[in-house]
Amino acid sequence: RPECAEPLVVALLAFFIPFYIIYWFFRIHREMQFVAPSPRLMTACGAGWLSAIMPFGTAILCLTLSDEIRALLANKNEDGGIRTGWTLFWALLLPPVGAAIIQAKMNRFITANTADTADRG
Repeated sequence: RPECAEPLVVALLAFFIPFYIIYWFFRIHREMQFVAPSPRLMTACGAGWLSAIMPFGTAILCLTLSDEIRALLANKNEDGGIRTGWTLFWALLLPPVGAAIIQAKMNRFITANTADTADRG
């Protein structure tokens, strides 16, 4: 089940604890598969391995996650937040900042999804 996490905390943990970003990619992909399964996203284990082994893996994962979350937010008529190009830029320059941007988008989607469910119920 998806849970909101503070983007600043995600960035700080990913910056200071080397293996946290691997765990974070595993967790965020698992949450995305729970909320909106997509053939474009990797499995949770695959995302963890890719972020650990491939040099630009974090940028690729941030790129696909950003596209997917922006599409989901657009379906709910919500603002998509920071554009995918900027997310990719930050994921290449500082991967923890890219992770924080993705976490902020995911939080926005979770909030919109919760509000939508509450309106129906």
